[in-house]
Amino acid sequence: MTCRIICIILLITMSYSAFARSLTSEERGALAGMVVRYEAAVLEKDYWAIGAAFPPRLLERYVAARGFADLEPDRWVGLYVQDTEAIDKNIGNKIETFTLGWDNAEFKETADGTPYVILPSVTVGKSNVFGRTRVSAQYLALLDEGKWYITVVAFGGLLGSVEGVYPSFEGIEFDPATQEQL
Repeated sequence: MTCRIICIILLITMSYSAFARSLTSEERGALAGMVVRYEAAVLEKDYWAIGAAFPPRLLERYVAARGFADLEPDRWVGLYVQDTEAIDKNIGNKIETFTLGWDNAEFKETADGTPYVILPSVTVGKSNVFGRTRVSAQYLALLDEGKWYITVVAFGGLLGSVEGVYPSFEGIEFDPATQEQL
């Protein structure tokens, strides 16, 4: 009897996976373009473009945590840019290479059917604090109201945990980042 129950559970699980929603060609194309733009923004230190790529609910929580809950949404990215530029100036961060692994992207779905993509990244850079390092981390691409957004999820997420503002990500675990001195 126990074997039969396990087989039924496995069959249901496999059936669910087989019918998981694939990205449309439009969604996949939009994400591919977003990945290219994001990589370029990181290499060029275009913090406005990077900030605009953050999922809006994470950015809203970041702004509130900084004590600016009443700040107008069109000024949220500006606050992120101001903070990031100040940090960058203090640590003297210079990025040599940055790639989001589109070829190794993992296309997944939350329990409620929300599609998302894990993008492995590798960053080589140098700072006054850490010296020259290579950091491997996961980035999360998610759809919010039909638009793709990207954020790093290693380190607990640059702007905090995803599941705190996107409940469908509850229980989904991401790999921790690794850093190696070069």
